[in-house]
Amino acid sequence: MQNNLAIAYIQYNIQWKDREANLKAYDQYLSTLTFTPDLILLPETFNTGFCIDDIEIAESMSGPSILWMKKKAAEIGSVIGGSIFLEENGKYYNRFLWVEPDGKCTYYNKRHLFSMGREHELFTPGLNRKVVELNGWKICLNICYDLRFPVWTRNDLGYDLLIFIANWPKPRSNAWRDLLKARAIENMSYCIGVNRVGLDGYGHDHQGDSAFISPLGKVIYTSKDTCEIAKYELSSEDLIKTRSTLPFL
Repeated sequence: MQNNLAIAYIQYNIQWKDREANLKAYDQYLSTLTFTPDLILLPETFNTGFCIDDIEIAESMSGPSILWMKKKAAEIGSVIGGSIFLEENGKYYNRFLWVEPDGKCTYYNKRHLFSMGREHELFTPGLNRKVVELNGWKICLNICYDLRFPVWTRNDLGYDLLIFIANWPKPRSNAWRDLLKARAIENMSYCIGVNRVGLDGYGHDHQGDSAFISPLGKVIYTSKDTCEIAKYELSSEDLIKTRSTLPFL
């Protein structure tokens, strides 16, 4: 790992079950980029919102949202990551899609399904952690409720960056902020959390708090309760120096 990693995320008020409006909004945000990030991150269920009452909204691996991700990744020259509800062989998943500019698509199925929201009754949990590589960085993919399970993200795979994409509600925003920092500290890794803002179709409010966190748990940047595209370049030199100075792993 010798290169820095330029990352952008979009924090957005996802329009309920309105795929077309959401994809159009992301198009507008992406059109404002003045550089080419290595990675662009979108929230959990970025295309429809967390609408588990309408499981038929789930797409296939050849559906419109994935086709859009492939198109944008190719146009911009960046990897694009975000989750959607997906149907495959009669089973439903909350799937984190990792789409590369050449069209290659890797994925992670959410392991810890949110029982308070009945997600576990309708969806099939993933079985394996997923670590991908980008520019020499090893990156561990996670979705929302996974954040509450530290054993799941224990850094025994040598990753450098933890990503959590979410629809994390405002009443528990303190837990979101604190757990992102905890996961960074205990794993000596950068940590990025990408959340949504606004009311969903069930009336649940979200205040964002998307953030870039250093391996020491310092908040490098955090978003307010508003829609925005945020950018930061992670330093490989700083990560290597931190791990060398404090060899806790």
